[in-house]
Amino acid sequence: MEGRYLLSATALTGSGLELALHSLALDLRQFVANLQRPRTGDSAWVASARRRCVELAERMGELRERLAVRQKNLPQTMAELRASLQAYAAELGERCSRASLAALRADLARRYEDLLAQARAARLWRPEYAQKIRSLRLPSWARSLFHVGCGLGGVALYQFLLSRGAVLGVLISLVSVFGGLEISRRFFPRFNDFMVDKLFGAISRPQERYKINSASWYTLALLVIVLFTPLEAACAGCLVLGFGDPTASVVGCRYGRTKLVHDKSLQGSLAFAAISFLAVGVYLLLAAPQLGLGRTLGAAGCMALVGAAVELYSEKLRLDDNFSVPVAAAFTGMLFL
Repeated sequence: MEGRYLLSATALTGSGLELALHSLALDLRQFVANLQRPRTGDSAWVASARRRCVELAERMGELRERLAVRQKNLPQTMAELRASLQAYAAELGERCSRASLAALRADLARRYEDLLAQARAARLWRPEYAQKIRSLRLPSWARSLFHVGCGLGGVALYQFLLSRGAVLGVLISLVSVFGGLEISRRFFPRFNDFMVDKLFGAISRPQERYKINSASWYTLALLVIVLFTPLEAACAGCLVLGFGDPTASVVGCRYGRTKLVHDKSLQGSLAFAAISFLAVGVYLLLAAPQLGLGRTLGAAGCMALVGAAVELYSEKLRLDDNFSVPVAAAFTGMLFL
């Protein structure tokens, strides 16, 4: 075990404790993020991952003992995290079932978000730490397909089935319902757990237990763009998010070598812009042929680039990209429509 990670009682006071917790959280975040594609057939990878689990579990246990004398909830969260790390190490020591490893990784991601929330509540993060300690954005095929389905479904409804007034009525109702659910989740923890873990478990992210759900932001974005932009711009804005965001997530996870902002990659951003350009270009050629090829390509290109840029910087600006991307793309489309 690396000696630089062993923590003394004298070091874990005041800023020393904050620094130790910050270092542990950063290392844990990196470890969980790197478990996306476990190489179970590679004995060297398995051995390395097991050693890392044991190391993190030991650091977690030692820091938990120091915190137990001054904190109430955080030590319990750290004990659960330590148990999850030990369970992952034990699974690596057996047959390395991919399904079991995926479930354990999801549990680690959830416990990591619990750790962040408890540390914030205990005011253990300095501002400079908070900028580096971020939630995990783990790619999910279910979430990606949901994004695409919402984009295509929303465009089909607005383009062919419902009038603008009917769409506004539906969206106002949904925003009201989601707003009520968000308030209820804050007052009833068990209801919050049910919403995040059960009802939307396949498509929710662990951090949404403590934040406004992305679906709520997306519905609010739809209301804004339907209210203030023409039909074609609103639909194109939906397509930018619906196709661009999941593509960026998948490509960035698999091929994102060149990091830009908050772990987002050049490859993911380029994929976002490319697929958004294709989706918006095809839609405008079919839905607004009067624009002509030049304006259609200009609109698709500008909306795709703006969407990719906004998606890249939304987290840094503390915006939810499910709101910022379609709104920015739709308002950009107004310049051409």
